[in-house]
Amino acid sequence: MNLITLKIKYFISILVLVAGQNAYSQDTSYLILENKPRLFIHDSAEKDQKLFDSVGYLINAEPSLQNHEIYLNLAESLWELNKLEEAKKMFVNIINSQKPFYQNDYHYSSDIPGDTTKNIYGYGSFTYNYKNSACVYLTRIYIEQNKFDTAINYLNEAVNKYKVSYSCGTGYHMQQERYRYLYGLCYEGLGMEKELFDLLIPYCFDWQNETIIRAIKKKYSKIEIKKYLDDAINSIDCKLDDKQSSTFITTNSGEKDEKTIEIKYYGGTGTMYLFGRKIDLQNPVPENGQRLSRQYFVKMVKESSFYLNLIE
Repeated sequence: MNLITLKIKYFISILVLVAGQNAYSQDTSYLILENKPRLFIHDSAEKDQKLFDSVGYLINAEPSLQNHEIYLNLAESLWELNKLEEAKKMFVNIINSQKPFYQNDYHYSSDIPGDTTKNIYGYGSFTYNYKNSACVYLTRIYIEQNKFDTAINYLNEAVNKYKVSYSCGTGYHMQQERYRYLYGLCYEGLGMEKELFDLLIPYCFDWQNETIIRAIKKKYSKIEIKKYLDDAINSIDCKLDDKQSSTFITTNSGEKDEKTIEIKYYGGTGTMYLFGRKIDLQNPVPENGQRLSRQYFVKMVKESSFYLNLIE
């Protein structure tokens, strides 16, 4: 795997979550997830086992100019194979290395294939740092091992010391979702309730909301949750557009039947307050010719997975 492929792999990686209910017990330094859900999926494949079989000896070696890319590849495959201690050892070696190939930031621009110009404004351009990637993996490992204080230290290093940046909104938001999910798990494990609520309540309608749902159910009774949700619904405030907007959507019931149609509608924005924190509601695109209303936002909230999971 060459460096560009490695960067693309990092760019498109997303943490996959599996929801589940869990109970907690107090440890001397952090909370232990007793009936822990699968917080991360180790998606091992044949290629991971083959890489381990062919270059597994690198586990006990140091990274060098000749092996530094495959060294990281092996560490990632070890994580996928759930060989956490071996993976941990290699990721720590990457972070501790003073070699220039691990010290430098690498720029990748996807605007023009083969272009080597340092143009940070190309669509999808981003920087890559081996140590950032290693810190993120170590964060996951220590979360799985219930060592949340160590996990959050590595996450802070990924975010603040070994920074990577994206010039497009898609990449940036993927990165922030990844960091937010990891911080949320660390705060949950460390019992940092206020920090957890401050971080995740504003994003409770995102797909990564299992952590905040667990925290709310742990803190409040069903009756209290219902009261807070009712108050949130009553607090919904909308700004509805008087000017018509339009967008284009593609319908596809088959390759030959694909067509693009224009949708015209009157949009708007909405906000609400939950547990004393402001939430910006998603901006929906209604059906053709439709005008948004406050009731539209109310319906959207009540039909969300977040709302339904809390009142079930």
